[in-house]
Amino acid sequence: MSKQYKNPVLSKIELPEECPEAFFCCSDAIALNVVQHFYRARKFIPDTFSVVGFGNTISSAYSSPPLTTIDEPYYDTGVAGCKRLVHLIETAEASVPHKFIGRLIIRESTAPSSCSSTL
Repeated sequence: MSKQYKNPVLSKIELPEECPEAFFCCSDAIALNVVQHFYRARKFIPDTFSVVGFGNTISSAYSSPPLTTIDEPYYDTGVAGCKRLVHLIETAEASVPHKFIGRLIIRESTAPSSCSSTL
């Protein structure tokens, strides 16, 4: 029988007695690894804590549970980057950067906050 795969980085995470409310990961791939790691440790998402990814990859919609994520406008970002590069090449002047806003896609990997809303 083969050894069970253990993520060398995630296996070093030790949760405190009072579990964090959520993990926000810089990519969907990392978030899905977090979900899988804690599933193997019998810490279920979102019952134990919430997990949020970034990127809205196809796998985020079909994971178990489906991953809450930030939808990054990759196409628009690429088009704007190419336009800025062409402008720089043609004029030798940098253009003003464009800001893009991601969109929160709420799925089943998050639960309502257990924190008090009396801020």
